[in-house]
Amino acid sequence: MSNNRNVTYPLPIKIVGVGRYLPGRIVPSSELEAKCGLPEGWCLRKQGVRERRWVGDETISFMGAEAAREAAADAGIKLTDIDLIITAAHSFEKAIPEDGPLIQQRLGLAGTGIPCLRVTAACVSFLAALDVSASLLASGRYRNILIVTTEITTGKLDFSNPAVCTLMGDASAAVVVVRTPPGEASGIHAVSMETYSEASDISSVSGGVGHSTLFRNDVLADDFVFDFDPQSVRAAGIKYNQKFLARLWPPANKDSFRLVIPNQASRLTIDFMKLSFPSDRVMSIIEQFGNCGAAGFPLAIYEAVKQGRISRGDMVLLEGMTAGFTLMGIVLTY
Repeated sequence: MSNNRNVTYPLPIKIVGVGRYLPGRIVPSSELEAKCGLPEGWCLRKQGVRERRWVGDETISFMGAEAAREAAADAGIKLTDIDLIITAAHSFEKAIPEDGPLIQQRLGLAGTGIPCLRVTAACVSFLAALDVSASLLASGRYRNILIVTTEITTGKLDFSNPAVCTLMGDASAAVVVVRTPPGEASGIHAVSMETYSEASDISSVSGGVGHSTLFRNDVLADDFVFDFDPQSVRAAGIKYNQKFLARLWPPANKDSFRLVIPNQASRLTIDFMKLSFPSDRVMSIIEQFGNCGAAGFPLAIYEAVKQGRISRGDMVLLEGMTAGFTLMGIVLTY
């Protein structure tokens, strides 16, 4: 199935600024291997993770604001030039209000009236926010959109499940996007999002067995534990992902990608993409940062820009899968 019917591409969107915030605490895999009773080198060998960042006293709004400041400075705009703040993640500081107003306040923008919007699609939340932003920019409603993705996963880890707890890291990343100026090539060329709810139980923060809602009087800390079955996730990815890329972008044009950025979920998801694309074109940051959920995409974009792995005019594929079970991909020119 295609999500591209009756859409005129490219959509005029340009990433003009990138920023990030990384918690100060670096957690080497050796520390978790000792804690979980794992053999030395297990995390790097099995998960592809050498180290990750975990929060100390940082909050989501603090991290998001720090990433936003860098992104605005990188874009060469003042914070007051931002006319929409989109938060895109599955972590949140408070149930209400969502993180946008909290970030707005930390940025010194309280009282400005800058609207705040939350876009949530689990690990592909950032991709969904890019898609939404492209349509809003094309309509002319906004000029400078700030997208902030912050994930703090370490407060929801079950250390009896090393396959999950050794993967996760905390991070925040942000981008500023604008409507592509006339004569420039930046834009989105294709978007596709597909959800197969028959596999919706393979990854979740469940809210507890038998509970109908997470917000209850008897809520427990254990109800917020993030859990997934790596083998089931891998099986679902193989089942649904193989033909998804062909529907998103014709196979004959795959060589046109300067860089492929998959969901930074595990070594296996990245290795899977290397079966279809040259390995030197597949971006991997999991060894240094672990699985940072939805923040993995903008964090990888940040690293790719700062390392010079992408330049203006390069075509990039962003593709990932997440709970739901949902697949999403975007083809864009940076």
